[in-house]
Amino acid sequence: MTKPFFPRLQGNSRGCLAFEPFFLIPFSMFSTYVTLYMYELGMTELNIGWVTTIGLIVQVFSSLFSGYLTDRLGR
Repeated sequence: MTKPFFPRLQGNSRGCLAFEPFFLIPFSMFSTYVTLYMYELGMTELNIGWVTTIGLIVQVFSSLFSGYLTDRLGR
């Protein structure tokens, strides 16, 4: 029998820790340069700020909604 990742964790906790790096590492690599890319496309600093703010607001509400769905439906 194989030894599982993170043997002390069960369920969703183990799944999150096992697969989060596959999404977090690429996002961290491109999110650093998103503002520079928007600036090179001709967006003003004010527009970049609005896009970033709206993105963060969407992240907050979608994480609350997806957390609820994950608890109700499972992993």
